[in-house]
Amino acid sequence: MPYVIERWPGGMLTNFTTIRKAVKKMDTIDKMETDGTMDNMSKREKLQLSRQRAKLEKNLGSIKNLNRLPSALFVVDVLKEHIAVAEANRLGIPVFGIVDTNSDPTNVDFAIPANDDASKSIDIILATVCEAIKEGLEERKAEQIDNKDAEADDEEVKEAPKPRRQRVRRPAAAAEEAPKAEEAAARDMTGAGLSDCKKALIESDNDITKAMELIRKRGQAIAAKREDRQAAQGIAIGKTDGKFAAIIALKCETDFVAKNEKFVNLAKAILDLAMAQKPANLDELNALQMDGKAVSEQITALSGITGEKMELGAYECLNAPSTVVYNHFNGMLSAAVAFNQENVAEDVAKAIAMQVASMNPIKATREQIPQEVIDEELRMAVDKTRAEQVSKAVENALKKAGFNPYYCATEEHRDEAIRKGYMTEAQVAEALKLMDETAKQKEANMPEQMIQNIAQGRLNKFYQENVLMEQVYEAGENKETVAQFLVAADKDLKAIDLKRVNLNVD
Repeated sequence: MPYVIERWPGGMLTNFTTIRKAVKKMDTIDKMETDGTMDNMSKREKLQLSRQRAKLEKNLGSIKNLNRLPSALFVVDVLKEHIAVAEANRLGIPVFGIVDTNSDPTNVDFAIPANDDASKSIDIILATVCEAIKEGLEERKAEQIDNKDAEADDEEVKEAPKPRRQRVRRPAAAAEEAPKAEEAAARDMTGAGLSDCKKALIESDNDITKAMELIRKRGQAIAAKREDRQAAQGIAIGKTDGKFAAIIALKCETDFVAKNEKFVNLAKAILDLAMAQKPANLDELNALQMDGKAVSEQITALSGITGEKMELGAYECLNAPSTVVYNHFNGMLSAAVAFNQENVAEDVAKAIAMQVASMNPIKATREQIPQEVIDEELRMAVDKTRAEQVSKAVENALKKAGFNPYYCATEEHRDEAIRKGYMTEAQVAEALKLMDETAKQKEANMPEQMIQNIAQGRLNKFYQENVLMEQVYEAGENKETVAQFLVAADKDLKAIDLKRVNLNVD
């Protein structure tokens, strides 16, 4: 079966004659190798031909046996291979394609909605397509045999072409048929696929209540099997009523499901429920009732339908005199900010929410940072400062003694210096002794006050990077802080709290 996995050769379909000439050129070189023609060529000519042959093989080797335009084209990534799709459309060749959420299905005759970046998804689809092609080829072979047998029986009678064989399907017994009305009702109430609803109704003797219970249990089983999978995609959205703000993150495995209408609608419904009931934490939100079921059960039910792991990954809320929410356009990032007074100007509030979304502060004010975090940052700052002071003292001592600090720094560098003759083993030993004595002397006479001052400066830098009110306001022009920006809008205005949920890695 001809295929293309390298770059699509432009004009492979619309300029098929030229492509065939290039393939024939490859065949000609192969013939020259076998009939001894290349034995009479110079070494340079042979090299040029072999390089040309390798290039042709890379680009056209997989379509070497394609002697005519294909009857159909199967494309894995219709966005990347848009040239191939355009050529097929121009020539009226049917296109079968895997269509992801970022692709246009209008140019594909037979669209297969799936994730074109997931190898497992592609493997499953290609295996199914290959099996169908294999079955079709076998049917065609059987037709040809039948035609030959008929011609042998009566050569003078020209037999009309037989219709394609159809797969024989065993007729279902009357007791195994689910009524259409019950199928539709079960599908509306559960959101499950038509085949799942039909199977559940048959097993429950068309009892719709029992069928719904079967569908629910199967969804739970599917969710349990996928518990160890990573749900890294999904949607993060927030909402505010002016005072209360909430953010939820509904997670799944692929972006294809994350953009599914049912998935998005469920996320919005959970957010609306959170806004109405105002739960205090994630566990309370999961336990809330929605359409007669707990939120966690609704998520499990949809997981059973889509076949992917789903979970409510995050829930954050704020309650203050004024709140604002910013939802990023990619649907995977949401930020909320609380202010100390009501009626904050919309443009000011939104600007601060966007600051939180882009700069990822951990708290609104330094007073909100836990003391253990501050103590750990200060300890690391002191240790880093001490290490820098010792390193500078050792470096200066080595230079003063005539040694290159680079070749004394590590065992690898010292071995390199000995190997290249820059230092002898005795000199290395002398340098090591000097480094040890200098380090001990510096550690014993460390200027503590200077160390504390430098460490405090590092801690202040930590505040400036991670505290919202002390961050530089990114949209400003004069490198003013967020606090200064808010004071310019209202002298008493302050950001008092923040929440941020991001499904991407910061």
